[in-house]
Amino acid sequence: HRILGLGLSGTAPVGSQLWAPEFHEVDGDLYILFAANANNVNAWNGVQSYTMRLKPGGDPLVRADWEAPQRVVDANGQPLTEYGTGITLDMTTFEAAGVQYAMWSERRVPASGSGPAVLKISEIVPSTTGAWTLKGERSTVTFPDRSWSANTSPVAEGPFVIQRDGKVMITFSGSNIDSTYAVGLMTAESGADL
Repeated sequence: HRILGLGLSGTAPVGSQLWAPEFHEVDGDLYILFAANANNVNAWNGVQSYTMRLKPGGDPLVRADWEAPQRVVDANGQPLTEYGTGITLDMTTFEAAGVQYAMWSERRVPASGSGPAVLKISEIVPSTTGAWTLKGERSTVTFPDRSWSANTSPVAEGPFVIQRDGKVMITFSGSNIDSTYAVGLMTAESGADL
């Protein structure tokens, strides 16, 4: 994280935990999607989805060429979850039928414990500031309701999109990060309402 300038200096909105970075090109701009906790929040229930955009003409290997991290927000400009009440991580993005989507794992963390991790999807609008805003509602597309996705913990996370032969296929992980961790696959026809 020092390469990207995400240290604990207090000038960036992220703290010491960084999760699952992905590079994506969207509308000609290079982005890093990742999850992180906020400055001074060292609990796992503070992990939230962020984006960083490479400045126009920038070199991805040069720290100063990356814009500041931006939290992904909903259509009302609000964070996807509040620190301490939920986590969002493993965000990915893809284009299908001319629409740009984001998909991520989201888990509510009520005071009484921890809820299941589900996969959410929404159309997104990347802005010229590097921030991403959901366009409209987010939908839950995968719930860990199969025996293999809830072996030791109800989890759906880590979506990865493959498009070919007229289909949108999304692999994802289920259960806990132990010997019960499993991989699932969901499929939709290209052009379907994802």
